[in-house]
Parts: sequence; structure tokens; C-alpha cells
Amino acid sequence: MDLVIGKFDINLVGDKPFVTKEQSVDNLWSKRLQLLSDHFPTKQLFCANDAYITETPLRVNLSDVFDPGGSFNSLGIYVSHVFHKNGHSTDTDLDRILSPPDCLGPQAIREFRIKRLVAGPPGTGTALHQHSRAFFCNIEGKKRWFLAAPTEENSGMLREYAYDLKNKSIRSIDDWFTEDAPRLMQSLTDCNLVDLGPGESLYIPDEYYHAVLNMELTTGIAFSWQKESQIVPT
Repeated sequence: MDLVIGKFDINLVGDKPFVTKEQSVDNLWSKRLQLLSDHFPTKQLFCANDAYITETPLRVNLSDVFDPGGSFNSLGIYVSHVFHKNGHSTDTDLDRILSPPDCLGPQAIREFRIKRLVAGPPGTGTALHQHSRAFFCNIEGKKRWFLAAPTEENSGMLREYAYDLKNKSIRSIDDWFTEDAPRLMQSLTDCNLVDLGPGESLYIPDEYYHAVLNMELTTGIAFSWQKESQIVPT
């Protein structure tokens, strides 16, 4: 997996995933989370209890998510809190504090499709799926990613594993990564397993297959845009 240093234009990065790392000695993202915890401890964050972290009526206090000794670790739920959607803020507090990272550069498009705060205990994650281009900033914890190019051959092999919103019965993400992912990687092309640590970010191209497993209690920010064909450069 390539490592990209410095700023880049999200419109021009192409169809291969890559990792970036924070260059500052200070963890800016952790400071932003601390700012949220200090000023909005009772803010309610939306949570999911399925394998695609879809929005549900479940909620948890922000302070509980970031409390190392709290009960969030044992609940088996996953924070999936959208704070910006289709060019409009849906949570002004988070949207103001969790601004896009500097590495996206001045040419990054300004109207995101989605900005989302995600957090989950070990063993939780997201089942195999696809969507428009995205950039995930991992703030705390370790997150394992399964990535596969959306080729015709790969799609034929992965179609049965892709998450179906109409049929939410699916084996645990932990089991999928332990049993299915290693076997699939022997047959797929342009396929990777990537462990993302604190301060690391991952670019995911349009329609790239991916699944995610939280190896530890993790927190991150997901940014996504429209597909390349729908992007109008600024």
C-alpha cells in the first residue's frame, strides 16, 4: 500500500487506495475530540447495531464513548453519527470542530456527500460494501481494512459477501475477517489487508470493495464525496 505525504487533490488521486500519516508531533484530531468531550459531554450520538452501521434510533452520550472505563466497550454497538450531509450541516458542533484534514489541500471539493463520526469496540466493524470515494481518518485505536478493486472478476467472487440492506442477517465481522478474508485474498486481484493505526488515514477509490474490523476501541472520521463522474472541480 502506497504512503502519500503532504497535500493532494481528491479530484485527481485516481483509482488506487493509499495511506497518509499525520506529520505533526501534536495529534490534532485527538485534541479536537477532547474539545468535543469537554464542551459537549451530554451530546447524543447516533449508534448502529448492524453490520453496515446504518443510522438507527439508538443513541449514546459522547462522554460515554470516550470514557476508557465506561460501558460502551461492552455494548456491542457502533457510533455512526452523520454531522454533514449533501452540503448541509446536520450537527453544527461537530461540523465546526471536525473540519477536513489539511492533507486534502485547497483543491478538495467543498460539498461533501457525507461526514461521519464513527467509533466502535473490538470485534465490531462494517461488512463488505461499496460506495463513492472516501477518506477515513483514524484517530484512536487500530482498524483492519479489507480492500479489493471493483474488477469484473473480483465482483463475481465478492457479490455473495456484499452486505444486503434488505437482508441484515450476516455472520460476525470478526469471523468474516478470520475465515473468509484470508481465503478470498488468495483468488482476488488488487486485494489488500491494511491495519490503520492512530494518526493514519486511508483513501478509498470509487466503488472499491471494503470491509472493516475494529481491533481495539477505535474512533475516526469518514469523509465521502460523489463518484468521480459526478465531481465538478472547484
